Amino acid sequence: MKRIAVMLMLTLGACAITIPAVTKFPQPPVDLQDPPPLTPLRDGAMMSDLLQNANLNYGQYHIVSAKLRAWNRWYDEQSKLFKKK
Repeated sequence: MKRIAVMLMLTLGACAITIPAVTKFPQPPVDLQDPPPLTPLRDGAMMSDLLQNANLNYGQYHIVSAKLRAWNRWYDEQSKLFKKK
């Protein structure tokens, strides 16, 4: 009976101890901050290849740019919410 009382006191006493947990908001991955390289023009390309390559790179740039802006906005909002806690 005494053992049960001692074990109960230890269990309840351990619950009363508070240990502050400090968590840090994670830093963004480096690969998300740097966009992928654009497609280079191959050697000996004709004028039509130049135009096609420019169109592909232009589209790729704007897609990646929009994704990165949206992700950075989300990350900033989440970090502000995290810091308010």
